[in-house]
Amino acid sequence: MTVKNVGVLGTGVIGAGIVQVCVEAGYTVVMIDVDQNTVNKAFKVVNKMWKKAVGKGVRTNDEVNRFNTMITTSTELADLKDCDVVFEAVHEDLKLKQQIFQQLGGICKPEAILASNTSALSITEIAVSSGRPEQVIGMHFFNPVSMMKLIEVVPGALTAPATVTIAEELAWTMGKEPVIVKETPGFIVNRLIVPYINEASLLLEEGVASAEQIDKAIKLGTNMPMGPLALADLIGVDVVLHVAEYFLQELDDQRYRPSNLLKTMVEEGKLGRKTNKGFYDYGYMLY
Repeated sequence: MTVKNVGVLGTGVIGAGIVQVCVEAGYTVVMIDVDQNTVNKAFKVVNKMWKKAVGKGVRTNDEVNRFNTMITTSTELADLKDCDVVFEAVHEDLKLKQQIFQQLGGICKPEAILASNTSALSITEIAVSSGRPEQVIGMHFFNPVSMMKLIEVVPGALTAPATVTIAEELAWTMGKEPVIVKETPGFIVNRLIVPYINEASLLLEEGVASAEQIDKAIKLGTNMPMGPLALADLIGVDVVLHVAEYFLQELDDQRYRPSNLLKTMVEEGKLGRKTNKGFYDYGYMLY
C-alpha cells in the first residue's frame, strides 16, 4: 500500500509532533481532537515550530505555506475515512483507546492501518476492538517528536507482517529509526525509564537529597543530558504514575510500586512542564 494521507487523532504535544513530521515527510494530514479550539491550538504549535525553522534558515516561508495547505483540521472522526494510516495519540486509558479503535474500525477504509502511540498498554487488547487486528500496530513516538529519532514499533499478537513492514517504512520516511519490540508492558524504553524515575522520586521522598542535587548527580555521574526528575516533568508526572501503576498491575511485581510522592503530586496537579509546576517550578526556573 502506498501511503499518501494520514490522520492524527489527539493533538497534544505528541500528536502535534506527529502532525509536524508527517507533513514534512510529504503526507497530507487530517488532525482531529474533541473540540476545534484544541485543534486550532495544536495547529498554531506546529506552525510556530516551522516559523522558528524559517528564522534559523532551515525552512523557507514558501515551504511553511505549502505545509499549511497539507493539513486539514476537524473534530469529526468521519473525516478520517479516506486516510491510509491513522495515528491515535490520546492519553493512556485502555478503555478510551478501545472505544476509539472500535469507531475507527467502522469508519476507516478496509485497507487502512491503525497505529496507537500508546507508551505501555497492550496493542492486542486495543487491536481486537477495531475488528481488524491484523492492521493495528503500536508506533510509540518520543517527545519532542521532531527531534527524537526512535519509534518503538510494536506488533500485537494478531498484527500482520505486511502491517509491520508498512510501519517500518513510515518510520524511515519520517526520518526516524524503528525498533521492533515484542509486546510487553512498557515495551523497552518505559520499562527501563519509569522505574528509574520512580526510584529518583523515592530518594526525594526519603530526603536523601533535593531534586536539583539528585538530577545533578545523575547528569555528572552518568553523562546523561537530563536528570530523572526533570525528565519526569517533561514526560508528565501523571503519565509516569499511570505507567508505574500499570506495570504493578500487569507484572505483579512490587518493584514497580509508585512512590507516594508521585501520587501526591498528581493529586495536587503538579504534572510537570504542562502545568508549569512539577518537581521544578517552570514559572521562574529553566531545566
